[in-house]
Amino acid sequence: MENFTPLAALSGGMLIGLATTFFLLSTGKVLGVSGMVEGMLTSSFKKFYKPATFIISLVLGAFLVATAMPDVVQTIKPNASLLAIGLAGLLMGFGARIGSGCTSGHGISGMARMSPRSIFATVIFFSTAALTVYAVRYVPAVTALVTP
Repeated sequence: MENFTPLAALSGGMLIGLATTFFLLSTGKVLGVSGMVEGMLTSSFKKFYKPATFIISLVLGAFLVATAMPDVVQTIKPNASLLAIGLAGLLMGFGARIGSGCTSGHGISGMARMSPRSIFATVIFFSTAALTVYAVRYVPAVTALVTP
């Protein structure tokens, strides 16, 4: 395994857990990125600032870490066309909407609360991800569609 960083992974996981716990205790709601994006798009201007602050902080935090510790952040060069990446993003958003939550909401907040619905959703997310990776890497017709 290349670049195995268990301390970085552990500290990142702990920060995500703390943020999720703080959000649940302070608002009474579960933390999920798709819910925040939906809140930004559907809220009145009065309620817009909370989810917008979260999304901006998420992007700004990643930028600050990349700037302050460039040796920690690895550059990812996608092996897919821009069309395939855009289509994947749309499908993820659609899936999050019909699944009433995303991987962060179900996988972190829901699993921590032992929600049967979230456990089932997370099993579906990871199974679909594994099948997708298999198809993209080993099924020639799919590989041809996504390779630039």
